[in-house]
Amino acid sequence: MVLSMTGFGRGEVDYRGGKVIVEILTVNSRYLDISVHGLRDQGAVEMALREATAEHINRGRINITVKCTGIICGERTVTVDEDLVKKFGEELDRAKWLLGIEEKVSVDVLAARPELVEIVEHTGDDGFVDTVLTAAAEAFEQVVTSRRTEGVKLAADLEKRFKSAGEIIARVETRAPEMLSGYHGRLKARAKALGADGISGERIDAEVVLFAERSDITEEITRFRTHLDAALDALGKDGRIGRRLEFLVQELNRETNTMGAKSQDAGISSAVVEIKETLEQIREQVQNIE
Repeated sequence: MVLSMTGFGRGEVDYRGGKVIVEILTVNSRYLDISVHGLRDQGAVEMALREATAEHINRGRINITVKCTGIICGERTVTVDEDLVKKFGEELDRAKWLLGIEEKVSVDVLAARPELVEIVEHTGDDGFVDTVLTAAAEAFEQVVTSRRTEGVKLAADLEKRFKSAGEIIARVETRAPEMLSGYHGRLKARAKALGADGISGERIDAEVVLFAERSDITEEITRFRTHLDAALDALGKDGRIGRRLEFLVQELNRETNTMGAKSQDAGISSAVVEIKETLEQIREQVQNIE
């Protein structure tokens, strides 16, 4: 089954009075590129998520976001030592009276004393990693399902476009012999127009043979059909076929360009343009396949 590189999934698990939420968004990329967001100082969790990703996904840009509610996931709380703040204020008031200072005490004075106001960052416990992975497993299940669903649509579209390219190449194959007969007729007409009635038919035939050798695209058509069959065959197989299809599209383009360079027939040249347009559409779609 064809797998798309585009997908989304969301997993949610209750944890210590709060929730751990993992959202995974995947898009196309040439390699496996993983980014984890929403964590602070959680190296063990990020490493576990990267390992889990590699088990489910082979290629693509993977954006993983971890969200938490409650006093977990690196959230911060502020703790004030009320008794100590009260005593600190009393002593400041006494010092102001002794010194004859009438200014009010700014809250900045209190905030600057770490023994009075403490900022605590909660980094979770040993069960936090397992909780994140449980939420991630649910998200990955949804991601894989969406990638499969999108893959079915991609496969159907690509099969249609590959077959369209096959129909165009069939027109080229039919047109190729007509190109030779047309060239033969143009040579005779040109010789007559130039008053070269003395040019023998053998001379014209020899020129046509040289033209046929230079413009013969039989091998290119054969190789084109071989690559086309291989691409259609790949679409029907399970597994990761994106790179295989990228290679085959590249080879199809190579044969098409050669046919265009050899051709001196307007009909074939027009068909070559059609094929190249179709292959470009295929190339864009193939970039989304894992």
